[in-house]
Amino acid sequence: MKQGLDSVREDMTRKFEIVDVGMRAQKKDIEMLEECTFDVEEWSTEIKEILQASLEQQNKLREKVSELEGGSRRNNIRLWGLKEGVEGC
Repeated sequence: MKQGLDSVREDMTRKFEIVDVGMRAQKKDIEMLEECTFDVEEWSTEIKEILQASLEQQNKLREKVSELEGGSRRNNIRLWGLKEGVEGC
């Protein structure tokens, strides 16, 4: 009977060791995934900041172009029907 219990104990010990090895491998995989997730989150934050800055710059440039186009139109007024040189009179 003692041999039977020792055999069961050894069998259980081997099975626990196999489970332990599997759990350690899973722990390493989880740690690697957590690190990758952190890197992606950091990259995502940087990209969001860059995108926000780009959008702000785009809006500023759009406003500037609009102002320049408007100013250009205002400075190029043509009057039809007036003779050349009448401006000074």
